[in-house]
Amino acid sequence: RVSNSPKLAILEHSHAYLTVEQEWLDAFAREIRRGGSTKADTVERRSQLMTLFGDLKGMHLPDVLKFIAAGELTGTLTVRQDSIANTVSFRHGLPVYITAKQDGITLTTPESALEAISQIFRWPSGHVTFEQGSIIQTGGVPVELSVEQLILEGTRLVDNWATIQRFVPSLETVFEPRPDCGCQGLPLSDVERRVVSAIDGIKDVRSVAGGLSLSEFETGKSLYTLFAVGVLRTVDQDKVRVRRIFRHLA
Repeated sequence: RVSNSPKLAILEHSHAYLTVEQEWLDAFAREIRRGGSTKADTVERRSQLMTLFGDLKGMHLPDVLKFIAAGELTGTLTVRQDSIANTVSFRHGLPVYITAKQDGITLTTPESALEAISQIFRWPSGHVTFEQGSIIQTGGVPVELSVEQLILEGTRLVDNWATIQRFVPSLETVFEPRPDCGCQGLPLSDVERRVVSAIDGIKDVRSVAGGLSLSEFETGKSLYTLFAVGVLRTVDQDKVRVRRIFRHLA
């Protein structure tokens, strides 16, 4: 069903997209836990080792990274665009080596490697492969960081609404803190800390932006990063209405 309201139609499209993406991830996780293979040609198994592949147009990079971390997988994630192939190798779900090709730049420090690999979060398309059991060390820079730190740095570079709307589908979206995120100690920026402090499970994106005197895009970008890293989660609209009624009565 397509709504006659353009605004509502956009919301319905975003909701449908997120629903399909969540269903795919749930099915994927179930199959990995069972040790089987998915219906789609997305996962292959060789000698009990997993190979995941797809395109950035249909796979959201933060979700892939969180899946690797949650499964405590060991292997190498490669994101390739044309002749550029950047890799992150994981050991038990933690990034341990990064390789990235940058014109005229030699990666010698963990900081430069993290900055270079974060650029892939801005790529509109690219081939993604994760090969379990394989760790690439040659030409790589050893790093000690969490997947949350990698997601945090990468999503901060995202600067287009099309990507942000995967997690912030509209200015009426409401967020609340995730109590079990385990993300304490993350190096949040000043703006991100201000946004987190303003989130109460009742105010929508527009209200948060207005209350902080931030642009709606700047607020949406921070919310996208905070959602991707697991600090925040969205709130069902029915729950929001109940909360607003109780606040009004109080």
